[in-house]
Amino acid sequence: MYVILKFDENFVRLGWRVPYADSVLTFGRRLGRKVWRCELRVRSKINLPEGIVETKQFGKWTVIKQVETGKPGKWYECICDCGNIRIKAGTELRAGKGKQCRDCQYDELYNPAKFIGKRYGKWTIVKFLGIHRRLHQYETQCDCGTSGKHLISELRAGKSKQCTTCHNTKNAENLITHGMHGSPIYKVWISMIQRCENPNAQFYYRYGGRGIKVCERWHSFENFIADMGERPENMTIDRINNDGDYEPSNCRWVSHKENCNNRTK
Repeated sequence: MYVILKFDENFVRLGWRVPYADSVLTFGRRLGRKVWRCELRVRSKINLPEGIVETKQFGKWTVIKQVETGKPGKWYECICDCGNIRIKAGTELRAGKGKQCRDCQYDELYNPAKFIGKRYGKWTIVKFLGIHRRLHQYETQCDCGTSGKHLISELRAGKSKQCTTCHNTKNAENLITHGMHGSPIYKVWISMIQRCENPNAQFYYRYGGRGIKVCERWHSFENFIADMGERPENMTIDRINNDGDYEPSNCRWVSHKENCNNRTK
């Protein structure tokens, strides 16, 4: 447990003196590398001591003064917007490395309140459930209304984008090419292909056996229905030239009687 208390315009955090702040910043508890805060952080403008007129800002770090550390280069005492004070290398500040302290970085990456309402794929985060396997776990809701539980690491990595129901529905839609399997026009098309290209078909000897073929365009059912349209009731496909191939210029819809009259004797 750490508490920042006010003592003569200075603050003490975990036994370290934190000067130049003028209000109680936060209360919290440290668990391993995670920090849980239970109050809204309140901090007013930093009061710098006399003699320091200008300061520079690097991300959330505000430079207070230059200090001697015995190490090469220039080192500066800096205070973060949250009130944490650290000694930072000038080269590190100018290069933009470490723009904030670890506590602020943790808040930015893992603060549970910041993830409520966020969407990952079809999942929307509803509420924080707690720590599971040392990771944050959230209750989520899919666009279809299905509820689930997910670790934030799984959502951010894209390992889960939707519920099982939506996943199966999408896969089923991808497997459907035209959705007309078993329809009258589909039966006409598949029979045409079989009797021209399958030697085991019942009437292959009258079609494929005589050299009659299906044009390359009509090997696609979508092209066939686009050229011939839906099959009219009580009609069947007929070749105008009985010795010609199945192709748009040689086919029409006729009655069964007309089709019989046009067959090869």
